[in-house]
Amino acid sequence: MQDNKSKWIADTLREHEAALLRYIWRLLGNIENAKEIVQETFLKLWSEEYPAIKSKIPQWLFFVSRNHAIDCMRKVGRARMSSHEEGQHSGEESHVNYAEQSIMSEHIMEKLQQLKIKQRDVILLKFQQDLSYKEIAEITGLTASNVGFLLSTGIKEIRNAFMNEEIA
Repeated sequence: MQDNKSKWIADTLREHEAALLRYIWRLLGNIENAKEIVQETFLKLWSEEYPAIKSKIPQWLFFVSRNHAIDCMRKVGRARMSSHEEGQHSGEESHVNYAEQSIMSEHIMEKLQQLKIKQRDVILLKFQQDLSYKEIAEITGLTASNVGFLLSTGIKEIRNAFMNEEIA
């Protein structure tokens, strides 16, 4: 029985760890804290019974890791975490297209970090994880219509921030 559980955890880790790490990293803006939270999530998964959550493993993982991240933010004592810490890219990646995309991504992430946590949360779950409104609602505890509203207002705020920059 223990071998089956180990295999199940290993398979789940292999399948979902990278997506969880990206999501929590973008949510917190700190890769080290994100790694800790994802590790805690998988430790908690060990205590769960597979039959009880097998039909909704991704939602369970995102829900638990999101709650850990929110607890982490509360412990730090602020609703918004410090700006996103970009890792260094290695290699000879000097193409202009890559540089433009990198600058644009960084700029978008700066705007995303300025949103309210709930808006940032649903935008990351929708566009980074490609989850449905229903799945996002299950993870966040919001209604599907509230998820749609937060997505719409968050995207509008990011768009307005870019437009205001162009005007200035």
